[in-house]
Amino acid sequence: MRSPLNVTPLAAATLILAVPASALAASSQDWTGCYAGVNAGYVWADMSSTGLYAAYGIPNEHLGSKQAAGGVLGGQLGCDYQREQWVIGAQAALQFADAKADHAYPGGTSSNNRVEYDLQQIGTLTARLGYLLQPQTLGYVTAGMVWGKTEFTDSDPTPGYDYPPYDVSKDIDRTGWTLGLGVEHRLQKQLTVFAAYNYMDLGDEKFSLHYPDGFTERFKLEQDQSLLTLGLNYRF
Repeated sequence: MRSPLNVTPLAAATLILAVPASALAASSQDWTGCYAGVNAGYVWADMSSTGLYAAYGIPNEHLGSKQAAGGVLGGQLGCDYQREQWVIGAQAALQFADAKADHAYPGGTSSNNRVEYDLQQIGTLTARLGYLLQPQTLGYVTAGMVWGKTEFTDSDPTPGYDYPPYDVSKDIDRTGWTLGLGVEHRLQKQLTVFAAYNYMDLGDEKFSLHYPDGFTERFKLEQDQSLLTLGLNYRF
């Protein structure tokens, strides 16, 4: 009598090959949909400034460079569409940052004259292309636009030449481009965790500061930065 459990080698091979294929097919729509989430991480930004019209120094004088580094906390919204093992999508994210740095103002009003950079906010609007490394794990690359808000401060509590003490600041908003990569893993049907790295180039921006003695100075700020984030997404 033939046993019902007796299978041919061809049937066994077909069954083995069908298991991962069926698992992938069952998850074919897992990554299609929208999501919202939170993230936290670390940013390090290279800042460089130039005095374009220095009443107390040299025109187009390089004032110095410094790296501002610190933590970030924010959130993101996005949508994805999956086709076989490929996932395409778009995402908007906003982070609040606490990254500061300062250096001496060479040739300034005194030895206490300082330039300070304070990176406060980072926003991105990106497209992403991903590939399923496993049904529950997505590797991806991103590209798009970045916006940044940095406060620039020129201060001196004890200026010479009979000038009054000053502490003058301006918020500088700029846009640029960003490239990144990351990996996202599904913990549950609606909950995923991710790690991502982004390089951001904010270019340079020219701006003016208005001082208490009535003088207006022109500066240029150049900035590029790297952002590393970890986060959670809830998928609808």
